[in-house]
Amino acid sequence: MIRMNPMAKYIAAGIYLMFSLFGCTYSDPSSVSFEPLTQLDITTFREGDSSRMEHYIVNNFVDHKDGELQMDQFACQAKVSDHSKYQSFTIYIFQKSRRTNIAYIAKNPKSFYRHTMPVDRLFEYSWEGSDSPRRYRFKGQEMISSRKIDCENIPSSRSE
Repeated sequence: MIRMNPMAKYIAAGIYLMFSLFGCTYSDPSSVSFEPLTQLDITTFREGDSSRMEHYIVNNFVDHKDGELQMDQFACQAKVSDHSKYQSFTIYIFQKSRRTNIAYIAKNPKSFYRHTMPVDRLFEYSWEGSDSPRRYRFKGQEMISSRKIDCENIPSSRSE
């Protein structure tokens, strides 16, 4: 049996408590923020075909039902006012990380296609003409859900 100094026991207990508390911190969903990644936005007009792609980085996304609702609300508010002038209009939302942030991508543009698109893509919202958008949900390279959303009927605030 190892004997510990009483003071060492208190220090060890304090360290254990600190790690326990840091591991259980609550992330306030209202602290979610979006940064436009405009250097990657693309608008194309070709013979009878037009498309628009916009890219955003989300900071402090929490993976739960309210978090998904916040993404839906953002996408519906961020869409161009008349998306029907495009054959397709797409909004991509990426999780902020060490390699998915504006400064890193500006210095390492190839990183977007090598890392950000396959690893940190969370959501893709796609409008085809005047149709309601389809929301695709990703976890890494795997698409985990796909469904149509109705922007007209999305609640404007978090459901309680």
